Amino acid sequence: MKTIGIIGGMGPEAAMDLAKKILNHTPAKRDQEHIPVLIYNNTAIPDRTEYLLGGGEDPTEELIHTAKVLEGAGAELLLLSCNTAHAFYEKVQAGVRVPILNMIDWTAKRAKETGGEYMLLATQGSYKIGLYERAFQREGVSLVLPEEKIRQRLMHWIYDGVKAGKVANVLPEVEKFLDKIKGFVPVLACTELPLLFDALPFSVSVLDPTDIVAEVAVKKAMV
Repeated sequence: MKTIGIIGGMGPEAAMDLAKKILNHTPAKRDQEHIPVLIYNNTAIPDRTEYLLGGGEDPTEELIHTAKVLEGAGAELLLLSCNTAHAFYEKVQAGVRVPILNMIDWTAKRAKETGGEYMLLATQGSYKIGLYERAFQREGVSLVLPEEKIRQRLMHWIYDGVKAGKVANVLPEVEKFLDKIKGFVPVLACTELPLLFDALPFSVSVLDPTDIVAEVAVKKAMV
């Protein structure tokens, strides 16, 4: 059984959510049947969106450092607990010998398998570089982007809601938004969005990249 390493700190709660989903997908009946998981919540990693928008420090060096620490600690399979951090995926992968699962690619593959009308909910950094758009296009899956006003509100929900520990403050606005996009399956393309959607008083059909990559990681770790 392979040891999974989670490159975390982006934000820390998102890494914990990824670890929990790995646990949930593991078909274990006792402690010894669970997958070993290492988490490095390196909160020194600079904000990915700030850098991609031209106003922050490059996070590449800290991402590679985090990956190397996990590799040195025995991780045999790595996961990035941040969608936007996949903008630096190739450079981080080049910095270590062990494979890093690409959350974006696996989500696009799942979207092709399940079908549906998808709307991308992401950070401004992800939108700017077309992370999900390119991956979905490769799979031949249609992906709708929300208007600019909604993209800005998404940043408010993520940063002033989830990251600030004030989810309840943004839930009413999120509920109104979801009521307007009925018929679309939201792609939760920021690892903090599942935490926000989990707090809703009702269930919503979504495409959750965190859950998808956790499921894939479990299968690969148990080979």
